Amino acid sequence: MVKIKITESDKNTNPLINPCKMFDAPHGTIFQQYIDGEPAKEFWISCGTNEKSLINLWFDDEAGCHKLSTDRKKALREYEYHCKVRLVDGDLKLKLKLEK
Repeated sequence: MVKIKITESDKNTNPLINPCKMFDAPHGTIFQQYIDGEPAKEFWISCGTNEKSLINLWFDDEAGCHKLSTDRKKALREYEYHCKVRLVDGDLKLKLKLEK
């Protein structure tokens, strides 16, 4: 299970960008998904320059929590027309719980 706490200013002026532009961002850069200009519960974290994947923190409505996966650029092309992302000014704290 992943718990997320984002602390950032309410006045985030970073532009909304195409999801494929997240690649080659510096390691640890956090992006939040926006649908129709509204923030969603999905985040991506850059793995650094020249990396082929991003860490995806997506919200599972059925389980009521965030889960981890990875996305490659090819998979993110499906997002190009219905969502954008914004660089998050803040900290992301993860609490991982190993379940038996």
